[in-house]
Amino acid sequence: MRTLALDTSLPGGSVALRRDGALVLARAGDPAVPHAVRLPGALIDLVADDGATLDDVQLLAVGLGPGAFTGLRVGLATMQGLAFATGLPIVGVSGLDALAVAAHRAVADRDRVIGVWLDAGRQEVFAARYRVDPRAAFGVTAVGDPISARPGAVLDKWRAAGDPMPVVWIGGGAMTYAAEVKSSGSAVRILETPLLAPLVAEVGEQIKSANGSVAPHALRPLYIRRPDAELARSRSLAVEGGP
Repeated sequence: MRTLALDTSLPGGSVALRRDGALVLARAGDPAVPHAVRLPGALIDLVADDGATLDDVQLLAVGLGPGAFTGLRVGLATMQGLAFATGLPIVGVSGLDALAVAAHRAVADRDRVIGVWLDAGRQEVFAARYRVDPRAAFGVTAVGDPISARPGAVLDKWRAAGDPMPVVWIGGGAMTYAAEVKSSGSAVRILETPLLAPLVAEVGEQIKSANGSVAPHALRPLYIRRPDAELARSRSLAVEGGP
């Protein structure tokens, strides 16, 4: 079985192809080239480099974010279009969940709490906590809902909740705000952040096996916070005295 995956939560994004449960090809995109310019060509080229065509693909997996509003919309629309055109099943994967699975794979301890931070811009992070849980479908269980806030505010919220603080961290936000992360505990470990598309492909296969696919139009981006354009419009209306 071939699974074709795309993630556009970061400016460069990434594409990946898995065959029979193993990663075959993965590529990071050029951040200087917009997603709309590279897609869907980057996906078709990846499949061709494996000596195949879209007719040989059995599953599409797309990263749902969180990330940049425009990038997520372009990536999702691309994969939805391919699903409609080919009739292939499609699944969506949270980037936070995918990175938590990667961190769990790197640390086998059953008692670990994992922190996932993605850089959200505006000196904020997209943040989520996970507890390693052997009973869970992917080996991890989310602790609460994901949030978007400044690093210090996230740590304060997590401490106030009373749950254990993460010992293992992953994601670009954790690396950018490493000083804040290291202040959260005495034995903190920050893992290297892998390409997301291979994880999206792998977790997507697990989702398909456990829950089946969804209708392409049912997929929605995971924004966590309102897009910048909406926030700017709200501020403009407030200044002008609008609704």
